[in-house]
Amino acid sequence: MSASKAPDLGVEWWTRGAARDDVAAHEASRLNLLTCELRADVNQAMTLIPHTPENFDKPLELIRRAQEIEQGFLDWEASLPDEWRFNTVAWADTIPDSDLSISEVYPGKVDMFSDLFVASQWNMARVARLILSGIIIRCAACICAPVDYRTTSHYAQASRIGIEMINDIVASIPYHLGWRGFRNNSEDNLTTGNISSFVCGQNEIGTGKPLGAYFLIWPVFTSIVSDFATDAQRKYIVGRMKYMTDIMGINGAAVLTQVYLFHSHITFLLSIPLSTYVIQPS
Repeated sequence: MSASKAPDLGVEWWTRGAARDDVAAHEASRLNLLTCELRADVNQAMTLIPHTPENFDKPLELIRRAQEIEQGFLDWEASLPDEWRFNTVAWADTIPDSDLSISEVYPGKVDMFSDLFVASQWNMARVARLILSGIIIRCAACICAPVDYRTTSHYAQASRIGIEMINDIVASIPYHLGWRGFRNNSEDNLTTGNISSFVCGQNEIGTGKPLGAYFLIWPVFTSIVSDFATDAQRKYIVGRMKYMTDIMGINGAAVLTQVYLFHSHITFLLSIPLSTYVIQPS
């Protein structure tokens, strides 16, 4: 998915022999693979096919495929058993912007899952849906150019889903990192008990869970590079990635943080008028 490559031998080959005891996990994997396949097709179509009125049918077909997979994820969510569903266990009040980079939670809901595997499956599905939203917007921009694509119904629907996915990923971060509670303004300790069920690590409050962090790296990196994330969310996520690096020893988080910061720096430089860099004659 990260490399925008279609699965070799096709989606059905990879899922045909998979164990189907856990129907929820099997269907999630199938939809994720379909998203990988579609993303590869979109990149090829946008690169090789000339952007002419005669070729508008191709972007429309890609939008239709993205919408079908998105509906598949909605049907998957609706069919999940109770043990696969997550619960909102706390609500964080406003946090000063200066504290976001060190905060354990982000303002808003904090979600709890039955175990780490279930949490990781939810977040992988959210990443796929983020990608699907981006595909729809990209194709809509191709079709309606030179008209502003942000005025289209495709953009309105896709951006709504993208924002929802970012919010849900952010709400899952405390669970993955072993959060136990936070102190509110009245200094009362709000705890949620043993909210994490990990296959490794200690259970003491405040102990980092490297496996949970490992499964979290890809979803949070996808979030901070997404156009749907806010600056405040990016600041919080970068702070959590630094925590994963410095406290939990996850070097992958450090690498991806540097990738994001480099990308942000280049984007900022490209937004500055070229005349800024030109040495004016004295």
